[in-house]
Amino acid sequence: MKLSFVYAVLFSIMTYLASIIGNSLIPLIVVLGLNYYRRGTFILLSAITLTSYLVLYLFNRLYDLPIVFRALIIAALFFFVSDNIDRLSLGRNLGEFGIYISIALSYYPIVYDMIHQIGINIRARKVNPLNLKKITLPIIYQAVNIAESLYIASLLRLPGKYKGKLDYRPTRDDIIILALGVVTLCLSLLISPLAGLR
Repeated sequence: MKLSFVYAVLFSIMTYLASIIGNSLIPLIVVLGLNYYRRGTFILLSAITLTSYLVLYLFNRLYDLPIVFRALIIAALFFFVSDNIDRLSLGRNLGEFGIYISIALSYYPIVYDMIHQIGINIRARKVNPLNLKKITLPIIYQAVNIAESLYIASLLRLPGKYKGKLDYRPTRDDIIILALGVVTLCLSLLISPLAGLR
């Protein structure tokens, strides 16, 4: 799925608005579902959600749960958009500034794939998963190396005034994601908050 920049931003705004003015649980479920194909991200966000609920329930502070859900929605939206945005549409719609955003959004998917590959290598070498030094050192080294490469890429971009063509025609994926955003917003407003979560 490749989303145009304008429609990815509209979907993100609609989903976040749904969490502010309506039930914050429905947008969270939607964005977690969108991140399902990245199992590691999905499991991490789900674990954070359940842990947050349990901690707030134990301390009798469930009224803070929508704030936690909104923070998780922002994180999940970033992960989804950074994986699925069409980087060419960034350059077309934002011009020179879009090139920098494209480079920044490229960092998460590259690091995710790198961590996944390091995990496979560690399992193949049968390294003890509790040995943090042997696990975190390659991850930190590769993450810094990738950040340095992306920094160099941003410096070596073509100089000059870049003016892209504005293209607002939605693709099939854009229409699907906008429809999902509208449905999320409507459901969030229509369904009464569950267990007093608003």
